[in-house]
Amino acid sequence: MWLEGCYCYNFRRSETAELLHVTGVTLNNWEKKNILIPKRIGGRVLYKETDVLSRLDTAA
Repeated sequence: MWLEGCYCYNFRRSETAELLHVTGVTLNNWEKKNILIPKRIGGRVLYKETDVLSRLDTAA
C-alpha cells in the first residue's frame, strides 16, 4: 500500500471520475456541495473507496 497508515484503497481523481462517469469539474462541484469529499495527501487528491462505491450505488 502506497499510503502509510491507510487500510482502505483510495481512488485518484482520474479513477474516480472514470468510475462515476463524470468530469473533474463535477468532482469539484460535489466537493463544494459536500457530496463527495476527497483527502489531499502529499499533493494527491484521493477519494475513499467506500465513498466512491456508495456514490456509485446511489447513481445506479
